[in-house]
Amino acid sequence: MYPNPIQKLVEYFMRLPGIGPRQASRFVYTLLDEDIKTIEGFADALGELARTVARCAECFRGIEKKNSNSVCDQCAGNTITAILVVEKDQDLETISKTGLWQDAYHVLGGTITLLNEKTRVTDRIRALYDRLARRTKTAEKPIEIVLATSATTEGDATALYIERVLEPFVKEKKITLTRLGRGISTGTEMEFADPQTLKNALKNRK
Repeated sequence: MYPNPIQKLVEYFMRLPGIGPRQASRFVYTLLDEDIKTIEGFADALGELARTVARCAECFRGIEKKNSNSVCDQCAGNTITAILVVEKDQDLETISKTGLWQDAYHVLGGTITLLNEKTRVTDRIRALYDRLARRTKTAEKPIEIVLATSATTEGDATALYIERVLEPFVKEKKITLTRLGRGISTGTEMEFADPQTLKNALKNRK
């Protein structure tokens, strides 16, 4: 049986995606062998994350915390013509680095098929619906929603769910719904797609 502080830290590491008890305990014992300065630095970095970084209240990307209802610079603007919907922050970073997308994002925080992510994702899809309800009131033309979920079973199921939720906007011609075109191989997660593949997928979206 682990000492209580070790057990507690193991349980926290196990909350991270893909981390089981064996890997979590390896992390903890690695930290235990570090000098006190490194451990304190690790703790300080976690504290700083909680104090200074927040989710944008509209698109849910990670941003510097300004107040209790912070929004990113992009969402603070009045005009949005298109929104790229991605599963996670890493997907947003991958696409942003290519310079291929200049408009808005919406981060789901996972897929609806994973139990530990489902509630968060459905809440953010509901937030996307509310976001469009506000934005389409002043939009001069339909807002394009690009579903950039991964080419996996989970990603496809999430995209289909979003299409059903946003169907009223499509029928009223307030939005257009598109998906990434060919280029993203089946089973590929967006985070690991190369820039040229992403370029082709965005260019050929339909």
